Amino acid sequence: MKTHVIQLEPHDDVISIRDKMSWAKTGRILLVFPPRLRSRFLTLDLRLLQRQAEGLGAQLAVVTRSPLLKTTALKLGLPVFPTATIAQRSPWETAASPQAPRRRQERLDLRALRRELRQPEAAWRLRPAVRLGFFSAAVLGLFFVLALLLPSATIVLVPVTQEQSLSVPVTASTDVESVRVTGSLPARLVSVTLQRSGTTAVSGTLDLPATKAGGRVRFENLTTELVGIPAGTVVRTTGSPAVRFATTEDIVLEAGLGETVEVAVEALEPGSAGNLPAGSLVAIEGGLGAGVTASNPQPTTGGSELPAPVQTAGDRLRLRASLTAELEQACRDEIGAGLAAGDLLFPDTAELAQQLSESFFPAEGQAGESLSLTLQVRCQARYAAAADVQSLAVQALDATLPSGFEAAAAGADVTGAGEPATDDDGVTRFEIRVRRTVRTAIDTARLARSLLGRPVREVKARLAAEFALQQAPQVQMQPSFWPWMPVVTFRIRIVEGE
Repeated sequence: MKTHVIQLEPHDDVISIRDKMSWAKTGRILLVFPPRLRSRFLTLDLRLLQRQAEGLGAQLAVVTRSPLLKTTALKLGLPVFPTATIAQRSPWETAASPQAPRRRQERLDLRALRRELRQPEAAWRLRPAVRLGFFSAAVLGLFFVLALLLPSATIVLVPVTQEQSLSVPVTASTDVESVRVTGSLPARLVSVTLQRSGTTAVSGTLDLPATKAGGRVRFENLTTELVGIPAGTVVRTTGSPAVRFATTEDIVLEAGLGETVEVAVEALEPGSAGNLPAGSLVAIEGGLGAGVTASNPQPTTGGSELPAPVQTAGDRLRLRASLTAELEQACRDEIGAGLAAGDLLFPDTAELAQQLSESFFPAEGQAGESLSLTLQVRCQARYAAAADVQSLAVQALDATLPSGFEAAAAGADVTGAGEPATDDDGVTRFEIRVRRTVRTAIDTARLARSLLGRPVREVKARLAAEFALQQAPQVQMQPSFWPWMPVVTFRIRIVEGE
């Protein structure tokens, strides 16, 4: 019959062996125990393995050199062999179980098995003196644990509080990079873009052309041919700049040397410049002038001007100055409104750093009753950040902190003592007043460690002598009759009252 051999390891126990046996698919299972087995296999262990094999419908045998294990196996009716080779070649005296597990014939003696499992107790442990010693140590340990954990103390201290105030002269500059306890702090730069428009009435007048001059021009034929003169033919003066007139109708100059004809003309530009004396219009523009001459036998008249309001250079300067002043004020207002709470603006540093655009309407030289200007500029100013001012205030107060006191809260109250003034070197000087509340400094962790195990009366006297307090210290013990402070720090609670 095929045999499933299981080679056991020194660390195997009943549970691991049963797991290995569950994979067997043969009628015989052979357990090969190592020479040195860490686990102690007793009758109950082998009986459990035997029942596992019966449940699998297989016969169990063992290979071992251990006399104790061999005796135990034979007691349960298990075949025992010296080697696995002999076990596989030899017949097994006990027949394999049928496919279904057999019902056990004999009732196990559970009491005997329990006695076998129970380790015999050492004789020295049974002596009365030893037992009494262990009991006494346990009781003392219990009292020690109770002494550690049972008592607790709550100490109520009401520290003295007072106000600390100081006036600090401050200098701020863009050359300073960090806050210094000497009173220097960085001057930070902020800029905004602003646009404003303004209008003013003009103060100048300008004569503007109103009507065009008119008259008549006589054309004379210098050829023997008929000459047509179309409307719009331009005749002008010979001076510079030339005054130009144009005919108002089409005419025909009869053929023949010396033939003449007159036609009405009108100045091309309005204004009194078109009022010319007789004989001024003698030049003809275009190809017609080669065979025809022209002249005005009478003066031209009717050209005139009308006075109109117009801007002057003074108007532009006044409007620009007014708008610039408005922008400078707006610069201070806009930058001040944009700063964070606590930031300190230096108003005298506000300036228009760059003009981005300038637009006048109407343009220079054009008439108009009013003059408008739109300016867009980038303005900037310097300021002290609230964090820098607060840091300087705390450093200054810490430098003058009374001995034995600490700040009651973080930070300090800061108020300005005057308007900041900036000198020619760009250094802004001002003064601030700072104040805060300070209280008696109490290091609760160190204090708790120094009070461990001390008598309560001694603790009260020490606290009253060591710290400046508004009222006598209170020490509340739990239980109330306990006369000493706890011996562990986590059982001492220090509370600062108001």
